[in-house]
Amino acid sequence: FFSSMGGTLQSMHTACPSCSDIFGGEVEPSRSENSRKRGGAKKSGQTCCEQWRVEGRQWINRTIVKGSEPGRIFKLPPRLRNAIADFVVDSKPGRILDLPPRLWNAIADFAASDSLSFVCRDLRAELGCKRYPDFACSSEQAEEQVAALVKNVRSLQLRVTGRWDPTAAVDLLKTTKYLHTLALDNDGADMADKEAEALAVLKDVPSLHTLSLFLSRNKVGDAGARALAALKDAPRLHTLTLDLSENSVGDGGAQALAELKDAQALETLQLDLYGNSVGDCGAQALATLKDTPRLHTLSLFLSKNEVGHPGAEALATLKDAPVLQTLNLNLRHNSVGVDGAQALARLGSAPSLRTLNLCLWQNSIGTVGAQALAELKNAPALHILSLNLRQNYIGYPGAQSLVALKDSLSLQSLSLDLSGNPLGDKGVYALTQLESSAMACRILC
Repeated sequence: FFSSMGGTLQSMHTACPSCSDIFGGEVEPSRSENSRKRGGAKKSGQTCCEQWRVEGRQWINRTIVKGSEPGRIFKLPPRLRNAIADFVVDSKPGRILDLPPRLWNAIADFAASDSLSFVCRDLRAELGCKRYPDFACSSEQAEEQVAALVKNVRSLQLRVTGRWDPTAAVDLLKTTKYLHTLALDNDGADMADKEAEALAVLKDVPSLHTLSLFLSRNKVGDAGARALAALKDAPRLHTLTLDLSENSVGDGGAQALAELKDAQALETLQLDLYGNSVGDCGAQALATLKDTPRLHTLSLFLSKNEVGHPGAEALATLKDAPVLQTLNLNLRHNSVGVDGAQALARLGSAPSLRTLNLCLWQNSIGTVGAQALAELKNAPALHILSLNLRQNYIGYPGAQSLVALKDSLSLQSLSLDLSGNPLGDKGVYALTQLESSAMACRILC
């Protein structure tokens, strides 16, 4: 099991600090010995019990871990990691079903797969089925499909085609006891504010902690955005994705969505408002998301809106977010200008910010704006920086200034896109100096 997740049982005690604390510095001889035995064929001197342990690990890999990401093993609670490790190594034939039901449920949720339910009747009786459905249907079929799975669903990904009134389906989802992750896609279906109001009732799903609503190319408008802001009252919601691109959302809608700052459990927020009419007032309101108490990852996609330098100056105050570690800010095709770029350079002073992805493509920031952004080299905590400055009238002096990023004491990775700028041969040559820095660099010009 652990081998398939990125490390052998023998190396788990050194895989990461948390596993070292759990397993200690020494590996038990039996655990170490068995971790070296791989493959289905019985090796010379290998007992039947040891052979079963090898097969048991392979069985767990096939039925439990299929589809899991390598790094996810470290997200398991320590007690669960330890219990699985001990079970896999020390179990005897016939004990595979001796794990307590709570542990089987935790393993099934971790793998996010119904495969365990098809292993044997006992596990099917314990786990049931339709825990992690992922399907598409027409708007006419949606209610019937949801009704068939509400009893046991844990995670649901549902894509609905055609205009859809989600009221009935949402009422059914409110009755679920275990649903914790939900992704709904109703892209390009003429959804209006009334349908958005129905989706806002998802805040009452009792166990919901991760919600994604993909509603691009609809007619939600400011009224629908105001309705969706009620999701801030979901008591357990820690991850929220709202795709409202091309939905006629203006400053009023952005101001309403800024109320998400009152979500007490929210840790990760992604707002996609591409192709709307959000201006400086809306951007100033969204800047108040810095006051979200537990927010550590924020993605704001505001490309093709009406944000000028006052809005950019407001967004620069996101640096004051107390625990923000990752910021993805896309302002492509706005009117940020030189003053806006100078303001956004202050994001580097954020005390906890580790990753900054800043897109200012087509914002006329010019050479002076690029020189201001070069000051990000002084960011005290920044490890990963991506700057998309395409088509901004940046000349050789701006490129020469950006070379100073190589002198950063904290940066470990830099991505810099200066395509479509009049850099000249001297500017392109100057940027090659970044390759001599210790950080990983990706330069496009």
